[in-house]
Amino acid sequence: MHGFMSSNLQWEPNRAGLGAHLRLLMTEQPGHGKSPAPDDAAGYSADVVIEQLEHVRADRRIDRWWVVGQSLGGAMCIRYAMRHPDRVAGLVFTNSRALFGLPGRRAEGQTEGELPPNPTRQQVQALPYHPRNAKRIPADLQARMVKTADAMPLSVFCHLEARGPWDSTDDLHRLAVPALLINGRFEKAFQPSVAQAQAALPNLKVIELDGGHGVNIDQPEAFNAAVLDFVL
Repeated sequence: MHGFMSSNLQWEPNRAGLGAHLRLLMTEQPGHGKSPAPDDAAGYSADVVIEQLEHVRADRRIDRWWVVGQSLGGAMCIRYAMRHPDRVAGLVFTNSRALFGLPGRRAEGQTEGELPPNPTRQQVQALPYHPRNAKRIPADLQARMVKTADAMPLSVFCHLEARGPWDSTDDLHRLAVPALLINGRFEKAFQPSVAQAQAALPNLKVIELDGGHGVNIDQPEAFNAAVLDFVL
């Protein structure tokens, strides 16, 4: 599962390497990619997304699966694994500010909140985590990700504050499935959370890679190798 303002294009550099060994089911969150954008803010809540993810599993008649989440998708996958531990063989997640309740990065000059209640397209594009502002995405992939992000209805961003809860800091000790954190060490703001995760999950495996928030794109071969080593 991809992160906020992304889509299944997040996994484009990983599809061939992982797909050669695993059956991949890539899900897109509400209002992202080809998923519908509900008019009701409740349609973006963590509980709804978890319910939809469970529906995907049941619809594909899968007894147990591995869940892999990037950024906000990581927070969602952890909450799913805590709610349905009998359905999860193991969990892989990357840098996730949402998981630890960390504030998102703000655009220059922003002081209150990440977006006004009714943002313009230009304000959304100015967010640091909009793909047009990424530094290490290959140009061809970045162009496709920008086009997809710019196609998201503005209503999705209006409902941003109503989504969640994502913060699982106080509940991490309840995670009962094998877990791997693939940490992009270049994202400095996230690094204190690595120790926090290790303290809550003594059996957590951590792989450090030279990448940032989108570590699976920054280091696709190393990311794939870490996932396959953990899963197979």
